[in-house]
Amino acid sequence: MSTEPRVCLISLGCPKNQVDSETLLAHLEAEGFTLEHDPQRAEILVINTCAFIEDAQRESIEEVLRAAARKTAGTHRFVVVAGCLAERHGRALLREIPELDALVGPGQLSRLASTLRALLAGETGRVHIGEFEPPDRLAGRVRMGSPQSAYVKIAEGCRHRCAFCLIPRLRGPLRSRDPEAVVREVEQLAAEGVREVVLVAQDSTSYGRDLGAGVNLSQLLRRLADCAGPDWIRVLYTYPDGWSDSLITVFAEGGPLVAYVDVPIQHVADGVLAAMGRGRGGVRIRRLVERLRSRIPGVILRTTVMTGHPGEGPREFAELLMFLREFPFDRLGAFAYSPEDGTRSASLRGANTRAEAELRRDEVLALQRDIARTLQVRRKGTETDVLVEGVQPQKGFAVGRSYGEAPEIDGVVYLKAVPRPPRGQLPEPGDLVAARIVGTGAYDLVAVPRGPLPADTAPPHAGASGGAWEGGL
Repeated sequence: MSTEPRVCLISLGCPKNQVDSETLLAHLEAEGFTLEHDPQRAEILVINTCAFIEDAQRESIEEVLRAAARKTAGTHRFVVVAGCLAERHGRALLREIPELDALVGPGQLSRLASTLRALLAGETGRVHIGEFEPPDRLAGRVRMGSPQSAYVKIAEGCRHRCAFCLIPRLRGPLRSRDPEAVVREVEQLAAEGVREVVLVAQDSTSYGRDLGAGVNLSQLLRRLADCAGPDWIRVLYTYPDGWSDSLITVFAEGGPLVAYVDVPIQHVADGVLAAMGRGRGGVRIRRLVERLRSRIPGVILRTTVMTGHPGEGPREFAELLMFLREFPFDRLGAFAYSPEDGTRSASLRGANTRAEAELRRDEVLALQRDIARTLQVRRKGTETDVLVEGVQPQKGFAVGRSYGEAPEIDGVVYLKAVPRPPRGQLPEPGDLVAARIVGTGAYDLVAVPRGPLPADTAPPHAGASGGAWEGGL
């Protein structure tokens, strides 16, 4: 039994950060540290932070301040900040929050165990930032999320230089993982019972550009489709300009690669895109959406847009709204622009107020609710597999997702059991159930296993799905 102090790791931020946290846990465990889930019982607290946008930075700082207060009260011996907040602010964090003992940036996570040992030996103030090690420096994972679904990072860093974004500074240049390493990890996860793997990167379509000819996302996806992998493979964070005919063909072929395309466009007005450092790509974005819709059967499209960026006046915002009506997305996230220190956007003229950016964001989201509801209705009567994630036995429902819902960011599918227990058996988490969609809301769906339809197909909380339901009520 380990005699090392108990270490608790708090993970904040996006799925990419979650993968980092899982590898850090495996790293600490392999180095003999005792992992502790309860922060109140931990002698050493490590906070893996996010600092991409203002809200994420605020959440990270608040978590750090809570940890500092607990250290002062005697709960923790040491507090270490890892991840993007450490990279963004560096030694200033130690000056402003003297309770902190060390910093480890996202590019040097393999130094965490040695940093903790230095603390135990009496050395504080270590700062490991400013350098970015190759991917796969750390091996293994201690999974934190759903047993049925797992994120797999295929690359680190970013080759783009969007004016509003700090990622290249925080996480370094593009560094793709070796395809063999990705395949081995996916096969291992499937062997452990994972039914869905979600591939993530800062820009998944840039995968392999730094590895030489013949290594790209299309080639990787074909390798994964042929390996002993999971039932579903999903890809997040694709860049509009990274889509090729060969990549569309791979998605159209189906197999374990689900017909779910996440392509953050940010905007469609050429002037705003140019100010964002994303080129003048409004026409190309329109053509891409048309190609994806026409060539990938049953495709579900997701995007994100940013409102209020410098250069977005009433005319440009009206163009964005018109585009969303003419080229509707099934899923959409909207963010109000906030100037981030150190970005080019923060120094641009033509900035909108925060209040105006938020009003525009809310208008986009209101429009999207209507669009999503209309597109969801088209799925009524179709058949799909549902990956079960939870069960509500007393109500006769299981809760899961179809290929059209990414974990944690989209809606859910309420799966009506036929018949209700004790006469029948509800599915269990991890089951893939062949089902028919019988009810739709703006975000959630109601489905039944293939066979006779039950009389009541309403979800347990119909009002939480964005308004009126089509079918089953």
